[in-house]
Parts: sequence; C-alpha cells; structure tokens
Amino acid sequence: MARTEPTSRAAAELMAKYEDYKGTVSGRVKDTAEKAKTTTPAELWNDKVAMTFPPLPSNSIGGVKVSKLLKVSSKKLPGPDFDMPMFSQSESWPEDVKQYIPTLDEPDIENYVFSTVPAYWFCYAIRLNKPAFLSGVKGCGKSTMPKRLAAELNWPFLRKQMSKTLDSTEFFGNWTVKDGETKFALGDLPQAAMAGMIMVVDEFSNAPNELHPSLHQVLEKNGRIYLNSSDGTIAEKIIEPTETFRIVATDNTRGQGDTRGHYAGTDVVNSATMDRFRVMIVMNYMTKAAEKQVLMDTVPQCTDLLAGLMIDVATKVRAAYDAGDMSETLSLRPLIEWAEKAVFTKDIMGALEYTMLNKIDSDSERQEIISYVKTVFGSLLD
Repeated sequence: MARTEPTSRAAAELMAKYEDYKGTVSGRVKDTAEKAKTTTPAELWNDKVAMTFPPLPSNSIGGVKVSKLLKVSSKKLPGPDFDMPMFSQSESWPEDVKQYIPTLDEPDIENYVFSTVPAYWFCYAIRLNKPAFLSGVKGCGKSTMPKRLAAELNWPFLRKQMSKTLDSTEFFGNWTVKDGETKFALGDLPQAAMAGMIMVVDEFSNAPNELHPSLHQVLEKNGRIYLNSSDGTIAEKIIEPTETFRIVATDNTRGQGDTRGHYAGTDVVNSATMDRFRVMIVMNYMTKAAEKQVLMDTVPQCTDLLAGLMIDVATKVRAAYDAGDMSETLSLRPLIEWAEKAVFTKDIMGALEYTMLNKIDSDSERQEIISYVKTVFGSLLD
C-alpha cells in the first residue's frame, strides 16, 4: 500500500494540472469567440502587405495568365489570377533538353481538358516551386495534367514510374564501367534537376519505403540533391537544381496505401515525406460537360447523345464503386474504349462487355452494370 500512495498522489496532481490546462484553453477559446463577434471579415487580412511572386525564370520569354492557360474567366478561379512562365522551344533550352518538351498533339494529352480548381492549385505549386502531391482515382488525369501543362508552356517534362524493384541507384546514380573506365553515371533525379524539368514521380506509394527519406532534402525549400555514392568532395557531391526544376508526385491512395485491394503493391508513405509536399491536390473525374467534350474529341464518330448516355452509365458505376459495392470503376480510359468499340460495331452492350464487363469476376456486379445500361439507354438498346 505504501508504494501505491505516491503514485496516487502524483496521478491526482497530474489530473489537477490537466483540469487547470483545460480551463485555461477553454477561456482562451471563449475570449477569441467573443472577439470574433465584434470584428469584421476584412480584419482577417492585411491588405497593406501584398503577396509577391518570385521573378519569372530567366530563360522564359514572358508570362501567360492562368485564366488564359486554363481557358476560363478569371472570375471562376479560386484565387487571384497570376502569370505562369512561358518558354520557347527553340530559345529557352539547350539542345539536349529540347527533346523532353511534350507537344500538344501527343495522343495522351491532345484532348485533355483542365479541371479549373485542381489545375489552378497545380499552377500555384509550379509557379512558387512548392512540391505538389496529386491524388485521385485512376483515370482522373493525375499524370495527364502535369504533362499537358508542360506542353502548353514548352517546359521539359519527365515521368518516372515507381515500383518495388526500383532502388536509389536508379534514382540518384551509380558507378558504371564504360570503355574500360569506371565512371559515376547520374540517375534520373539529378539529370532532371540539372535540366530544369517538371519531374513527375508517378504512383508514389509504390516506391520502396527506403526511398522516401532520401528525397527529403530535394523536397525542402531550396532543396538540393546529395549524391552519397559519388566520389569527390562534399561540394562536388551536391547537385543544385536549376531554377526551373519542379518535383511532383502522383498517387491513387493519398499516400495512405490501399485497404480495398484495388492498387496492389501500394504502401503507406512515410509521414515525414508527405509533410514535405506543400500542395496537396485531390482530383476527381471531370465534369460531365468536360468529359463529354474529351470523349467526342477523342472519338469523332461519337455523337453528343451517345457520349452523354455513356457518361450517365459511368456516373452510376463510379458511385457504386465509391460506396464499396463495385470492384471496378468506369474511368475515362475505358469510357473512351467503350465508345470506340460501340461506334465500330453499333453494339452498346457488346462493346462494354469486351471493354469492362469481362474484367469483373462477380456475376452480380456484371448484372448490376448491365441494369445501369438498360436503365440509361432504355429502348435505344433495341
């Protein structure tokens, strides 16, 4: 009994301190709430100090407003309009870098339509050199949006796919023997940093866990790259990225890994790594109007009526998938495939069968999707 009494007293004292602390915090919250009643929203902001953007990169040829880039009115932007740097394919980049500039007629981006809000925040991240993390369901444009933006601005672009077999030597560099001479060959990250590219690290939660901490330094403000395996002095091992280098990550799971078994191989991303991504953008599918435009531009034979009905079916499938009632969703990629097969065969259901239904093992799920098609298309199926 004598041994437990001090513990009991200590616990009582700790509880008393905790109650005092709660009372103090509660008082502060109450004071703040009372003060808020007597102030106006304008008092939240200090408009006397304007937010400033860094100068445009020295190799740019000028700026283009975000509203013009996204083809929307500035009134529809979630924040102020601002300039993005525009580059010249012929003048802004050295010869060995020009080949990495995507063009607007490339099949994967030629019909892409920006979703205003996520694209605005992505432009914000790129303009201010803040590492961005893009997350969302498959087929929502996570990888396409950065490439399309790079094409619009004539900015060199690199997409690096993550996998569990990738190691840091591929990312940072390793020693190789060429013509009988041993040399250190730079990996993709330092090469992209020195060339000033927008580098997309795709499917980030598929990366080996040990790779995450090695990216911390480059993800920090004014970050550098340190080549541990290289020779020379410390100064010689440090890579200073050029002013146009940007790093972006994409992922299906918000860096939290997959709990439903849809994205095999994904893991929870190191929390300290996620903390260094300063702009977190969660993307979803396009609006119906934008998706219809993409569908009709990609499949010219697809009528407005057909595109609209197919998207209505996709909306039902996506809602069931989000609710956990469906193992497969109907993203834009299979939607385009469905339209291509349908206009070729004039067979709505058969085209869907050989695009999506045959991927689903559950007969009840297949029948559910078939019921969606019958409901939406009605007598048009006859």
